[in-house]
Amino acid sequence: MAGIFTVSTNGGKSVNINNLPPEAWKVISGGDGAAGDHGTLKELFSAVPWLQRGVNLCANSLAALPFVITNAAGEEVDNSHDYENNIGIWADPFTDLWRMEAGLTLFNACYFEILRMRSKTPRGLKYMVPLTMSPLRKDKTRGPIVGYRRTLSGGKPVDFTLKELVAMFGPDPYSEDGPPEWSRGLAALAAAGVLKNVDDFAAAFFERGMIKTTLLMVGGGASLEQVEKINTFWSRVMRGIKSAYKNLVMNADSVTPVTIGEGIGELTDNDLTDEKREDIASALGVPHSLMFSQATSYATAEQDKRNLYEDTIIPDSRVVAEALNTQYLAPLGYTIRFLPDSLTIFQEDEEDRSGALVNMVAAATEGDPQVVSLMMQIYGMSLPGGMEWDEFERLLEEARDRKPPAPAGAPPTNLRPLGGTLPEPDEDGKTLGAALAAWERKALKRLKDGKPAACKFVSPHIPDEANEMIVDLLEEADTAEKVRLIFRGEVE
Repeated sequence: MAGIFTVSTNGGKSVNINNLPPEAWKVISGGDGAAGDHGTLKELFSAVPWLQRGVNLCANSLAALPFVITNAAGEEVDNSHDYENNIGIWADPFTDLWRMEAGLTLFNACYFEILRMRSKTPRGLKYMVPLTMSPLRKDKTRGPIVGYRRTLSGGKPVDFTLKELVAMFGPDPYSEDGPPEWSRGLAALAAAGVLKNVDDFAAAFFERGMIKTTLLMVGGGASLEQVEKINTFWSRVMRGIKSAYKNLVMNADSVTPVTIGEGIGELTDNDLTDEKREDIASALGVPHSLMFSQATSYATAEQDKRNLYEDTIIPDSRVVAEALNTQYLAPLGYTIRFLPDSLTIFQEDEEDRSGALVNMVAAATEGDPQVVSLMMQIYGMSLPGGMEWDEFERLLEEARDRKPPAPAGAPPTNLRPLGGTLPEPDEDGKTLGAALAAWERKALKRLKDGKPAACKFVSPHIPDEANEMIVDLLEEADTAEKVRLIFRGEVE
């Protein structure tokens, strides 16, 4: 090993370098990322920390995504905030969700056996490694999938019907149905292979006593016996650090060492490894700053977190929810729904959007409704109930004609609840209205989700006394119209 070998130059038969066995070389390269090369991927996941970190970031993010479970009537029966397994058939959703995302990231596939009681009633889910699963088709090689076969090393294959498991797959342009041929993990395979081989090269270099790959040019008519002695000599050298200080003697006239390889010093340039780490992050859909803690500011870090959820985690959550609902929960009368909007990183955006909308609507009482609708479209806002933008502009015009302009510096009157008991706004006249609009929106969303409208809303722009009064009023609000009346100041 380690590329130490001899070449005869005595004019007789020579050894062609291209005919040397594979063990004579140490090549730094990656996997080819070929479809189905999941065995290599498993090895690299165990050996490459950066691949592990990327997968863990994705899996932890999905496991932390808030969710609610509702019954057939749309009533909430459990949620991620204080999960109690009220449905009795899913003991540990957080671990299962972690595995689902890890499976989708590495294999673009994930499988769970539906465990059942003796009465055949489902009682939970059991994770099955995707590498052990293969589809069963109606006519063996073609036709629709009718089940899956699980094959464990040294074990007897076990077949599952479609009703006995949950199988979820991410989108794949190369597969029409069943297990995908592509995955983000396979896309990261080549880069992870380079990093592993760099580590292997460094370990092998120190193991052989820090000797660079070398050719021993044997000249002068050396016999085969002499060549064997030289090989034995180098074998002693290659024992590494244990032999570093032993007396080893060789006739220098008969052998000329020629260094053809590089040492550990050539690995000190980080360009190669940095590039491959970034390749892994890109393949897995993880922003580089989250992998390497390179965010230049808090704002950049928060934006990259949003990018991770928007580009990777939320799309995966749709795959997970669809599979769980159709194959496991819905037949039992339940539905899981993820709530990414409730994450802090998105709540701030929603408050900003709500504040922008409040300011634009307030400006419409004195300005041009068409400008307001244009700004709303720029912000990516949509209208309810299939309303068209020209209808919305007409309503704004009617509101402008009915309502006198608000005093300078005052928040919109339709957002001044409790008969005008709220304090004066901040200097810009905007912050108070934005906070109240966000609170109204949150209360309405809770009602829509089957929760009580009353909820705490922390804002430095709403004093404690006013906050408590609004919460008290919301406790009596059981319809969306009552909530709106409270925030319009029409409920005392």
